[in-house]
Amino acid sequence: MRIICAAALLAVAQTAAQAQALWWDGTYKARRQVTVYAPEWNLPGDDAAIVTFHTGGHMKADGSDVRVVVRGKEVSCRFYGAGPGDTATVAFRVERGVRDYYVYFGNAGAAAPRYDWQPRRGLILETRGYKGGDPKNLAAMREIWSQSEPFYGADAVDKVWHGQNMFGPSESFVSLYTGWLMCPSPGDYVFATTSDDASFLLVDGKPVVAWPGYHGPVADARHSGIIRLKAGLREFQYLHLNAGGTTCAVAAWRPPGAEVVEVIPESAFAPLSRAVVGPLELAGERIAADFSPEITGEALLSGTEEIYAVQITFTNTTARDASSLVYWDFGDGQNGSGRSATHIYLASGVYPVTMRIGRTNDAPAVTHRINVHEHWGWQTRKEIDEISAYFPAISRYNLETLDAASAANLLRLAEEQGSIDFMTRAALSIVSRQDAPREQLEFATGRLRESLGAARLASDARFESAYAKAFGGAKGERKAVLALALADIQLEKGRPGESQAVLKQALGEDMDDPLRRRLLIACGDAARYLGDRDGAHNAFDAAARIPLRRSGIQQAALGGAIAFKTEDYLARKQYADAEKALDAWDWEKPLEKLDGYSSFLRARLLEAQDRPSRALSELEAIAAVSADSAYAPKALLLAGKIHSSRGNRESAKAAFDRILKAYRTSPEAEEAGRMLPGRGR
Repeated sequence: MRIICAAALLAVAQTAAQAQALWWDGTYKARRQVTVYAPEWNLPGDDAAIVTFHTGGHMKADGSDVRVVVRGKEVSCRFYGAGPGDTATVAFRVERGVRDYYVYFGNAGAAAPRYDWQPRRGLILETRGYKGGDPKNLAAMREIWSQSEPFYGADAVDKVWHGQNMFGPSESFVSLYTGWLMCPSPGDYVFATTSDDASFLLVDGKPVVAWPGYHGPVADARHSGIIRLKAGLREFQYLHLNAGGTTCAVAAWRPPGAEVVEVIPESAFAPLSRAVVGPLELAGERIAADFSPEITGEALLSGTEEIYAVQITFTNTTARDASSLVYWDFGDGQNGSGRSATHIYLASGVYPVTMRIGRTNDAPAVTHRINVHEHWGWQTRKEIDEISAYFPAISRYNLETLDAASAANLLRLAEEQGSIDFMTRAALSIVSRQDAPREQLEFATGRLRESLGAARLASDARFESAYAKAFGGAKGERKAVLALALADIQLEKGRPGESQAVLKQALGEDMDDPLRRRLLIACGDAARYLGDRDGAHNAFDAAARIPLRRSGIQQAALGGAIAFKTEDYLARKQYADAEKALDAWDWEKPLEKLDGYSSFLRARLLEAQDRPSRALSELEAIAAVSADSAYAPKALLLAGKIHSSRGNRESAKAAFDRILKAYRTSPEAEEAGRMLPGRGR
């Protein structure tokens, strides 16, 4: 047995040594074999191939260490960029009769190649982030392209016909298409464009069509130009800017002899081969863990905001490995196992997906940063799945570890599907995460409040417990957002002292002015509920001193129109609209809360929402801190009626007596007298 084991180890060592001997350059750490399955096209110039592969984090950020090698010799190539994720896109010259090539990378000391080779085949799209600039003409557009960042991605495409950024966000991006047309005959060629926004089309470096500026697309070929061309290969270039909103980029032509203008077809471009990617190899290592991702489904997750769930299947492609003990970390807080694994992502982004072969810490493993986003090709060529088909898998997710962005989209999905329990779990998972950003916390809190209502949030101990626990470990703006939610629950439960303490603690954190204004207004409310007029005035005054950037709706509050709207909403029982109007009023004019009018309308709204305890707290605050206001007797009268309806006769009598003693000349005194026991109605 020992002899057999020794022989096996010797064989492995010899195999590794042979592989190392075949390694082109020992200073390179990683390589992939790529294979080109294509005939010789017999066109002028070099045939070419393009390949996109995952680097496993081994490549230099600028790609200057990428080399393509065949039979021990370097061949010309062009590196387009790194990303999205840790992918790299490279085009290279195809040699006659050669099928297998190696792409080497992972050499920190490598300098960029000295040659400047360009493929004269196919149509290659590159996209980058738009950093500003006016696309008023071609020169300006070229400057915009040169300044654009980050690099989103590059790949071969079949035509200029896109309604989405193929590699990243579909708003505010710049595209450059570079290709080689096979013009079948000499003559006059008509080219046309339609786009949202600017687009410029060039042939052999000459501008043919220009549609500058910011605009929407049109459904015809009015933006066109004519150029006389000889037969043969002609360089094609198309620049497009989407400054925001809808995306559209279409290039069309009418070659000599054709009757209509049509989208330039794939067959018009010189063939560019797509190389097949082989497994990752690492110098000196027998097993280099590797896997390949493939989009296998897509479903509309939220119709309201057009958010997609993306299904990806990961397959173990590790060379010389037959192990079934494969474990996956999908990068969003979820895990899986098996030689292949399918996972559904709920949010766009770049996820560090790790595959490990075996359970031990030293087992072969690899991490690829996978870009997940809605896929234009999938949406145009495949049938979109129904989101209900994904429910069984999604329902098994561990919400405690699910990343915040995915949890927020899960919350959206649950809300649209009417699943209150699932929505609640998703929202609480966001609240509980220490890494959840402010925007996600505000979104989760808002959805909980709108779907469940403030009274239900206060009556269920889970919510106060979750917010209190998260508040204890939070800092900065996160602490402020959590304080607002926790303090509101405490006010709803009749504990203004605790509410005030939480808010004051949060005020010591760093935050922007609008958030500080919200905290101060909430502090003022807690002081009102405690009967502290001076404390309420100081808090509201401090809030009012923070400058506002007013919207048109907020301006209306200044003229008192919002008060009329609130009265109208209450009369029509449009309580959600009434609450929004009151919130806008309080935001604009916090000191007017001490006048009593907005607070009295708030109490009426709370009563209508079947929140009698909170309504009584609001009414008692008016009587305590706005005693000189005309709304004080109104507040006491309404408080007495609420107490009476709840069977609290002594509390009702006390409210009516206060009116008769302190406001005996008020219109409310007569009604209060009728309401007192023994005096009739």
